[in-house]
Amino acid sequence: MANYAIMLMMMSCRRITHILKRAEIQEYLLKGKMGREISQCTIGVIGTGRIGRSVLQHLSGFGCCLLGFSVHQNSEVSQLAEYVNLETLYKESDIISIHVPSVPQNYHMINGMIVVLYFNNNLIYYVLHMELIYYIVYAI
Repeated sequence: MANYAIMLMMMSCRRITHILKRAEIQEYLLKGKMGREISQCTIGVIGTGRIGRSVLQHLSGFGCCLLGFSVHQNSEVSQLAEYVNLETLYKESDIISIHVPSVPQNYHMINGMIVVLYFNNNLIYYVLHMELIYYIVYAI
């Protein structure tokens, strides 16, 4: 699951959907297709259990800034990422990877109010359980 999350992040940073659509009509100009480097992004991981920790371990090799949030903090993860509160993670992250269980406490943990208050236009969500997000914004 961690590898899949990172693959989605990299594809989104490189705007792969746009590139594939342009290739269908045989337009191969680079204008508007370059995207961003994942190493230039700040990546926030909500939930630093097994999968979240694995995501952070893999991302540490890319040289990006890593933020983490979890109810139960892990000393191994604190060597890879800076633990911050959710508000800081929402404000500072370009990409958010969510790896929390689908339980009632997490239901719609990201909703319209959170998006309006904290997010700018360069945010990606990766979520295993879609019921955690009520309001979805895909940018990049």
